[in-house]
Amino acid sequence: MKTYISSVTPAKTLTTSQPSTGTTTNSAVKTPLIAPPKVPTSVASSSSGQKPLTVPTATTEVKPTVDPNLIRIKVIVDGTNHSQFFMVDKTKSLKNVLQDVEETYCGNTNMCDFTYANNKFPSLDVTPDAMKIPNNGVIVATVKKIMISLLDQSGERMNVKINLNTPMAKVMDAYAGHLGQPATLFQFQFDWKVFKSTDTPAGLKMKDDDVIYVFQKEAI
Repeated sequence: MKTYISSVTPAKTLTTSQPSTGTTTNSAVKTPLIAPPKVPTSVASSSSGQKPLTVPTATTEVKPTVDPNLIRIKVIVDGTNHSQFFMVDKTKSLKNVLQDVEETYCGNTNMCDFTYANNKFPSLDVTPDAMKIPNNGVIVATVKKIMISLLDQSGERMNVKINLNTPMAKVMDAYAGHLGQPATLFQFQFDWKVFKSTDTPAGLKMKDDDVIYVFQKEAI
């Protein structure tokens, strides 16, 4: 009895080729993991019921806002080298600015007259618009002057025009010099009170047409 031997070809195992590393291995095919696509923040937020986040695409330079009413003015004090710049609102009163100038350069408030383009300010409450002062306009401050008289015992009168912030020494020297005498020989009184050479018309509250009485000291 003949025995038949059938040849059976064994099943082949599928292999994948790996990069050459010097060895060859057989392994099952592996499917690579693929990361899910990223969802934009705005979409993710909206899907969760929250307000979407807005991400700026570019930065924008923010420029400061300039008040169109602001102007620069210059105040100069007539007869001096004093001047000062101010930034002011052209629609608002100049009172604070002008009083600051008076106190700094004129000695006290209500001691200066102010003009722009030879037009006198009617009051300190005016606005740049009312006086038609443009940007970089120049205001002139002039110390007020008053006319006073010096009257001696003989009835002779001498008239003097003086700034409100000028020391009275200037008046006393002018009177004595007119007579060719030193001022120390005379006594000067206002409102029947002797004043000092360092006093000013403003400090003595003098006004136009006030009278100073003059006495020779040996006759007192």
